[in-house]
Amino acid sequence: MRQYGRGAETVWPTGAYFKGGTYGTDQNITPSIAERNNPSWQACTNRDA
Repeated sequence: MRQYGRGAETVWPTGAYFKGGTYGTDQNITPSIAERNNPSWQACTNRDA
């Protein structure tokens, strides 16, 4: 989001979740265990939105 100058509300859903409750405030996707265990997997580790 910061690389493209977009706000979180334009990228992630906000408000009420259709199955009840509300969407959270997290703005990062955590990689799966399979990805993290792969020695060839690379990613940016900066968790700033």
